[in-house]
Amino acid sequence: MTIRGMTSTDVAAVVALGQNVGELAVSDQSLWWGESRLQSWVDAGQDILLVADADGQVVGVQLTWVHAPTRMLYLSDIVVDPKWRGQGIAKALLEETLSRAHLLGLDWAYGLTQPTNERIQQLLQAHGFTKGEDLVWYEKKPL
Repeated sequence: MTIRGMTSTDVAAVVALGQNVGELAVSDQSLWWGESRLQSWVDAGQDILLVADADGQVVGVQLTWVHAPTRMLYLSDIVVDPKWRGQGIAKALLEETLSRAHLLGLDWAYGLTQPTNERIQQLLQAHGFTKGEDLVWYEKKPL
């Protein structure tokens, strides 16, 4: 298994992976990234988008926004195929993301998760993240 930058050829597999994981739901209206939005994100080439590749199969993904002016990193989504969990894939994705962020000169990272998602909370805490406030998700579509 290797961790590498996400490419256009990964988009369909990443969309399919995200649609099958319930932990990403933030409301009954929100869906995982669609192909066109995700493709645009890959094409922009300004953020850290990684996949875990097992012999050509995408088994994990880390999508991260880089905000260079404020030197901040937002951990948007981390997903591992349920069949591949427990093998250190999320840890490897997070560590590679943080390594790349450090090389970019970023000095602050944050992310949001559901209060019930203990697995990701433990992963973040093991990497030095501290728990902040519980929040409520709001959205407006379309703008």
